[in-house]
Amino acid sequence: MGGRMKKKKLVIVFLASIALILFYTNQYLKIEYTINIWTFLNLNSGFTNEEKAFLDQTDVLIYGGNINEPPLGIYYEDNKQYIGLVVDYMNALSIELGTSIVSKPMVWNEALLALSKNQTDLCDMIPSEERSKLFSFSNPLYDLRGVVILPKRDAFFKTIADLDQMKVAVQKGDYAIERLKERNIKPHYVFTDDVLEALELLYSGQVSAVIGDEPVIWYHHNELINREDYKIFEEPLYSEACVIAVPNEKKALIPILNKAIYQLRRKGILSQIEDKWFGSRMTFFDNRTEKKLRLNLFVFGILIITTVTVIYLWNRSLKLLVDSKTSELSLMRDELQITFDGMAHLLVLIGEDRIIYNLNAAFSNYVGYSKSHIKQTVIDQYPLLSAIESQYKNLQADPMASFVAMNKEAKFDLKFKAYFYSVECYPLKSQHSAGESLLIMISDVTESKFQEDKLSHSNKMMAIGRLAAGVAHELRNPLGVVRNSTFILESEAQMDTPDATYAIRAINNAVKRASGIIDNLLNFSRLSSDQTDVIVLHQLIEEVVRFFSKSAFEKHVRLIIQCEHDLLINSNQEALKHILINLIQNAIDAMETKGEVKIMGCKDEKALFLRVIDEGSGLEDVIKSKIFEPFFTTKPLGQGTGLGLYIAYSEVHKLDGEITFEDNPSGGTCFNVKIPIRR
Repeated sequence: MGGRMKKKKLVIVFLASIALILFYTNQYLKIEYTINIWTFLNLNSGFTNEEKAFLDQTDVLIYGGNINEPPLGIYYEDNKQYIGLVVDYMNALSIELGTSIVSKPMVWNEALLALSKNQTDLCDMIPSEERSKLFSFSNPLYDLRGVVILPKRDAFFKTIADLDQMKVAVQKGDYAIERLKERNIKPHYVFTDDVLEALELLYSGQVSAVIGDEPVIWYHHNELINREDYKIFEEPLYSEACVIAVPNEKKALIPILNKAIYQLRRKGILSQIEDKWFGSRMTFFDNRTEKKLRLNLFVFGILIITTVTVIYLWNRSLKLLVDSKTSELSLMRDELQITFDGMAHLLVLIGEDRIIYNLNAAFSNYVGYSKSHIKQTVIDQYPLLSAIESQYKNLQADPMASFVAMNKEAKFDLKFKAYFYSVECYPLKSQHSAGESLLIMISDVTESKFQEDKLSHSNKMMAIGRLAAGVAHELRNPLGVVRNSTFILESEAQMDTPDATYAIRAINNAVKRASGIIDNLLNFSRLSSDQTDVIVLHQLIEEVVRFFSKSAFEKHVRLIIQCEHDLLINSNQEALKHILINLIQNAIDAMETKGEVKIMGCKDEKALFLRVIDEGSGLEDVIKSKIFEPFFTTKPLGQGTGLGLYIAYSEVHKLDGEITFEDNPSGGTCFNVKIPIRR
C-alpha cells in the first residue's frame, strides 16, 4: 500500500513538473516569438509542398504601405525612395520567402482600400474585429502603441477619457478610432491623410489634440522647434501587436508568412532592423526583457512553493515511513532471533568487555545452562570460548590485545579436548556497548574431519597399490630379458660369437630401460623440499630445454622460449624443473614429425604462469579425464611409464597451484600452469 502511494506521489510530482515546463516554454515562446508551443512546433516544420507550389506560382507580392509615416515608412519624391522600418521588414520577408515583394507607398486610407479590393497583397496593421471582415492576419510582426499629443498648457486633461467631446485630429482609417469607439469615447474628429497633417492642425491651434502611432508622433515631435510647448500623454491609448494583413481571398499566404516571420525572429533579423531604426529608444515596443523577468520570477515562485510543499510532504512521508520501518524492524528482530536460535551452529555475540550479550539455543544446550543464565557473563567461565580467544589472538600475532578490539574477521580450525571445531569470527557494530562486538560461529567438524582423514588414507593406499603394480609390471619384462641373456652367456664358451654379442646388447638395452623406469619412479616418489629460492625464470627454462636438445633435434622439433630474460620469481626450483621436464617431454612425444613447442613464462602480482604448447594431434575426448592418472599412457607397451603428467600434476599441487589443459585452435594441446608466488 505504501509503495503504491509513493509511486502515486512521484507520478503527481512528475506530471506537475512536465506541466510547469510546458507552461514556462509556452509563455516564453509567447514573449519571444508571440506564438504558443503548438504553433512553434508547426512553424519549425518548414514549407509544405503545397506552400512551395503556391510561392512558385506567385511572381511578385505587392505591399501597400503608408506614404508618410516615418520611421515606419516614408516616400521621398525627389529620389523616388521608399524607406522605413516596415519597408525593411518587407525586404527581409522577400529574401526569406524567395519571392519578390514590391513596396507601394500610399495614403493610409487608400492603402486599406487597395488591400480590400485585391489591388495589393500585403499591408501592416493592428487587427480588429471590423478589419477581420475583410482581411486575414498573420502572427505579430512588431508591437505598436497609440498615444495622445496635446499642448502642455492643457491642465484639464487627466485621462484618455477626457478626449470625449474634444476636437481631435486623426489619420483616416487609424486604429485609434475603433479603440475609442470600443471605450465609448466620442471626440469630434478632424480627419487627415497622415499624422504630419494632423500635427500641423495642432500646432496652428485648430484642434486640441492629435492621436496616432507613437513612433510617428515622436518622429515629427522631435523635429518641432517649439516641442517643449507640447507633451505626449504618458498613458498609451493602446498597446497592440501589428501584423501583416492579406485579403481573405489570399489567406493561403498566412501560414507561409507566419513561418517566414518566425524564422526572421529566430535568426534575430527583426531585432537588427529595429536596432537600425531606433537603437535604444524603442519605447513604443513591449519590453520583452521585463516580461521574461516577470515570467522567471513567477516560475521561481511556483518552484519555491512546490519545493516547500514537496519537502513538507516528504518529511511527513518519511515520518510515517520511519514509524512503519521501526515496527517492521521490531518484527524482523524477533524473527531473526528465532532464526538465530534455530541454527545448528553454536552462535555467541561477545562485547568489547568480553561479556556475552547474546547466544542461540545450540550454545545454551552445549554448555548446559539457560540463556538468561549465560547472558552478561564473562567468557572465562567457558573453556571452549577461552580456547577460541587464545587461538584468535595467536592468529592476529598480538596475544596482549583485546579479543574483540582486534576487529578482524577470522576463520580457523580448533582442536579442543577430543573434538575438532571450525570457528568463524565476524566483527559487528555493538548495540550493547560503546565499542565493537564479535559474532563467533562454532561448528563441530569432528565427524567430517574423521571422514576426510579416512578418505585421504584410502587414496594414498590406492596410489601406492597402483604404483606397486606398475613397478612389478614394468620391471618383469626387463628382468626376464636379463635372465635369458645371462643363460645364453653361461651356455656359450666363446664370448665373441654372434649370440654372445646379441646377448650382451640385449642385457645393455634391458638395463637401460630398467634404469629409466627406476628414475621415473624415483622422480615420482621423491618429496620436493619446502625450500624456495629467487630464480631467474628464463635461465631455468633454458636449462631444462638444453636437456631435450638432442631428442628435439632428432624429431626436427623446435623448442621456443617466450619469457622475459630478467623475470625473477620466488619458488621451489626443483619442483619447477620436474614440472617443465615432464610437460616438455610430453609435448615432444605428442609430435610425430617436425613442428614447434612453445614454452611461455610470465607472472603478475599473485601468481606465476607457465604454458607449454605443442603442435601434435591433440587429445581425444575419451582420454582427457585420465591423463593425470598415474601409469596411464597412450604409448605402445614398453615405451612409456605413464608417470610424466602425473608427476607434473603432483608437483603443481604441492606448490598449491593448478594445472589445466585445452585444445590449441591451430592443432595440438596447450598445458596451463598457475602457481601462487610465495612472499
